[in-house]
Amino acid sequence: MGNDIGDINNDQYPDIFVLDMLPDDEEILKRSAGEDSYEILR
Repeated sequence: MGNDIGDINNDQYPDIFVLDMLPDDEEILKRSAGEDSYEILR
């Protein structure tokens, strides 16, 4: 997850961006968990 604040459209107000980098498919998330996947899946 990433966050950033900046004035993108030059209206003198801060624009806030929040990005979620998790995959949409839960299966991909579980397969890429690494060594700690047992605790996540339990």
